[in-house]
Amino acid sequence: MDWPEPLVVEHKVPNKALVIWSMAEAVNCLMGDWPTKDGQQYHQALRTLMLVLDGKGEPDEAREAFRAAAAEAGYFVHD
Repeated sequence: MDWPEPLVVEHKVPNKALVIWSMAEAVNCLMGDWPTKDGQQYHQALRTLMLVLDGKGEPDEAREAFRAAAAEAGYFVHD
């Protein structure tokens, strides 16, 4: 399930950013090399993304949950 506009996650490494176009990409990003896998926003984002992918929520909720997890991890996220 794609978002109408991607989210760009800027990492701490200069000139390196991830462009996240879909909820599946967001889940993969969180489950991959994510720095704060014990954070509250991290767990909330995974739950919300999985619920939306199962058809039990709104894509905007998942997008905002992913943004919160990225902020918790110290990343800058923009549209």
